Amino acid sequence: MTPEFLYLLYLLAGLVIGGLSVWLFSKFYHAANQGAILEKNKQLENQLINQQADFQKLQQQSQSTFENLANRILDEKSTRFSLQNQQQIQVILQPLKEPIKRI
Repeated sequence: MTPEFLYLLYLLAGLVIGGLSVWLFSKFYHAANQGAILEKNKQLENQLINQQADFQKLQQQSQSTFENLANRILDEKSTRFSLQNQQQIQVILQPLKEPIKRI
């Protein structure tokens, strides 16, 4: 074997070993990154689920608050309306009391 042939053989072997090393390194690197990405994805999914649950709770609380406020306003208006109706009926019936008493 000539020195040039050995040189080419060593060069070729070095390129193959280097290529395999880079390939293995990138394979492990991507596997590690993929695990980290999957973990981050799982965390984000859990965070989204928690935020959706919080949003639903807030929505229910808002609806309950709105219903309570609407009912309170309706009760106040109904009471005021009833009182006004009583007063107006008395004003209308007051002039009729005298003729009815005479009968």
